[in-house]
Amino acid sequence: EHLLDVVRKKEPKPEEQRWLMPLEYHRAGAYVNLAELATALVRLQAAVEHVLPDLRKAAASSPSLRKEWVTPLGRVRVAGAGKDKHAGDFLLLIDLGGDDVYEDVGRQLESGGVSVMIDVSGNDNIGWTKTPSAGAGVMGIALWADLAGNDRYAGGNLGQGAGLLGAGLLWD
Repeated sequence: EHLLDVVRKKEPKPEEQRWLMPLEYHRAGAYVNLAELATALVRLQAAVEHVLPDLRKAAASSPSLRKEWVTPLGRVRVAGAGKDKHAGDFLLLIDLGGDDVYEDVGRQLESGGVSVMIDVSGNDNIGWTKTPSAGAGVMGIALWADLAGNDRYAGGNLGQGAGLLGAGLLWD
């Protein structure tokens, strides 16, 4: 509840609300292995870099593609090069292009969550108000790779690249 409150506040005042004051965060942080988190995030980034040529080829040939699966680890979606709207919790989201809208696509607050978002191209609007943003590693690992376009990011706290008891990466 405390973390959700932190995410949803528009303009936090750290002098009035200490984000990490609850002792539970300090206890949980004692179990976080930062080297393992950083290594896992770098390995995810390397995997994304490895598949970039194939993703760019797919973008050129699949404008109307849209596939989605619900797996035991979370929701997976691949979308074509059209204008798409994505909302909700994703384990993996790959959008091949187009001017897209992303609303609260970051993972829900749960320990050990993993989230990878890849947007190949397009002038996108990315917003978050109810969850940490895509690319915010809160109690887990998150990677946001936006490979081309002129994007707009707007939201609450814990935005792209943030890490709180986790590791996050914004690669735009």
